[in-house]
Amino acid sequence: MEVPDAAGRPCPRFVFVNDQDYAYGRFLIDARSQESVMNQLGATPDVFRRTLFWGSLWESVRQADLPPRTYITLAEKFLQAETDESLAQGILSHAITALHRYVSDDTRSHFVPVLEAAAANQMAQSPDQGLRIVWFRGLLRLAETPAGLAKLKALLNGQLSVPGVDLRPLDRWSMVTALIALGDPEADAALSDEKRLDQSGDAQEYAYVAEAARPNS
Repeated sequence: MEVPDAAGRPCPRFVFVNDQDYAYGRFLIDARSQESVMNQLGATPDVFRRTLFWGSLWESVRQADLPPRTYITLAEKFLQAETDESLAQGILSHAITALHRYVSDDTRSHFVPVLEAAAANQMAQSPDQGLRIVWFRGLLRLAETPAGLAKLKALLNGQLSVPGVDLRPLDRWSMVTALIALGDPEADAALSDEKRLDQSGDAQEYAYVAEAARPNS
């Protein structure tokens, strides 16, 4: 479209056509603007604008206009510094989706150890309780290396904790389920321990789901 007021002015660093989110729709950032936006994600003080930028970049991934590896790299670079709980949860969830659905196993294995370590670090050290919970649940979905699975087992046996957070029974059963699904050698022992510790009615359902996670026919 023609923008008469822009005539004769220097080219802007980027153009974002849905600033302040006044419109409803999919607003992708053009390729030339993407680079500038991605470079300044960590220096955008307004959380609403950061949210709009991240959301548009994720839509670009879904539309195959931005490589999923690029989005994961951005998450690896900026996510630990994100202070908004809702935005951090969204970025982490999208990065995990990209890892599990949009990239190769080799690419995932490149990123997972770093993201596992980041999740474990922030789960323990973030000054915000809500963010500690976000990172704990992120670790639960990320863990697949021996180091990551060791963190889950340490949480289950009490050697590791999330400061100020009491794990729910479902959180514990989700960790057991992850260990079983990933074939951890100590998964059966963890399952037996959890069955012994949780005698509630819900525990029978959670145990059934956990056992169904075994990667066999």
